[in-house]
Amino acid sequence: MLRYCFVLLLLFPVVSSAEVLTVILYSNGYPPYSFPEASPDKGIYLDILEEVSKITGDKFIPAYYPAKRKLKAFESGQMHIEPGVNPNWRKPWKDISVYSIPFGIFTDVIFFKQGKPLKSSKPHDLKGKKILTVRGYHYPTYESAFQNKTIIRYDTNNELQMMKFLSAKNRDADAGFINKDILMYYMNKHNMEFNIGNSIAKVPVMFRFHIGKEHTIKNFNQALKTLISNGTVESIFKKYQ
Repeated sequence: MLRYCFVLLLLFPVVSSAEVLTVILYSNGYPPYSFPEASPDKGIYLDILEEVSKITGDKFIPAYYPAKRKLKAFESGQMHIEPGVNPNWRKPWKDISVYSIPFGIFTDVIFFKQGKPLKSSKPHDLKGKKILTVRGYHYPTYESAFQNKTIIRYDTNNELQMMKFLSAKNRDADAGFINKDILMYYMNKHNMEFNIGNSIAKVPVMFRFHIGKEHTIKNFNQALKTLISNGTVESIFKKYQ
């Protein structure tokens, strides 16, 4: 009887509990965190998920959406994971969202042309200055100064455009606010040089899971903890700097 059961196990192996999870990314990319689908680079998010997959056995399938459709695709449950998110950014969707442990910190810094540093420990230090930002981004400590025009805000479409604007000799801007990882990536890729000032914001970021995949969080977090503790996540971040 035991031999018969053993034969059955060979013929009909135990069904794996591994999941297939869709990961939603911007179609235009968000280097170095993610890249367009046709790019040879994967980015920080997919590199981390690839390492998680080696531990959990789960498969993570990227799907690329324009920014306006990205949130709707997640809301419908069609997409299972949104990387690089803080719960404070997704409050309207708290009932359908569960989060992994943080895997990194998004640090925004002030940057400026070489030789033209600015003291910037508080909003008052930038009084009367013209600061570049990305359209739609929010900087809580500085929003009041932007609104009352104490600090003049110039919006750009993305970080690379902002950096090119600031580096141009004939452009009238004093500095910019930018994610440090993005700044370092583009400085190296495009051979650009800037001075980096103080941090203006630090926010822990996580993987947001649709509530329908909440049962996968435990194994995911265990794998992520291992990758953080053994230095794998840190090495992935450094790879793109």
